[in-house]
Amino acid sequence: MSEPEKKELLYVETLRKNGVFLEIDNRFRNLETGMIAVPCADCDQRVDLIRHAESLFEEQNLPTRIHPLGLNGGAILIPEWSPLNINGEDGRVLMRHIRDAAVLKHIGLLVLYGHYPCGAAGLAKLSLEETVNLLMSAEGLVKETMSGMRVDAFFHVDYRNKKRTYFVSHRAWKQYRS
Repeated sequence: MSEPEKKELLYVETLRKNGVFLEIDNRFRNLETGMIAVPCADCDQRVDLIRHAESLFEEQNLPTRIHPLGLNGGAILIPEWSPLNINGEDGRVLMRHIRDAAVLKHIGLLVLYGHYPCGAAGLAKLSLEETVNLLMSAEGLVKETMSGMRVDAFFHVDYRNKKRTYFVSHRAWKQYRS
């Protein structure tokens, strides 16, 4: 593992210690209508992300109902100022598909995903902190524009020897950043 990778994984631990990255406790998830998932399209991580989402349904004895909408970068494309969102196009397209999926499939839960390492974030030379910041910005923007939709953010980390998905606390992130 390279020194920059070690540094980023230490940052993950800092976020965990500060309550930003939390274990996902299924008692607080309302999955009855399903989930719109907005992961990165990364073929090396997506399978694990979807399996994790499926396990949330299994834990609640619910039929799996996941409507994935994935592009390279996933939810971090949503903010207009994201370096991955050229001319704002990708964010607008993603938002339109999120709105359409909610109406077409009658789903009230949206889960925005970020992950590390992310090839798209790497191409844009984004640090893990910048990636989390974009994810939190995306969550805030979606909440502003889609009232009635429950919006959560998850962050998937590939530690090389294991993979974990965490709930990202927007409130703790704001406190940590202040």
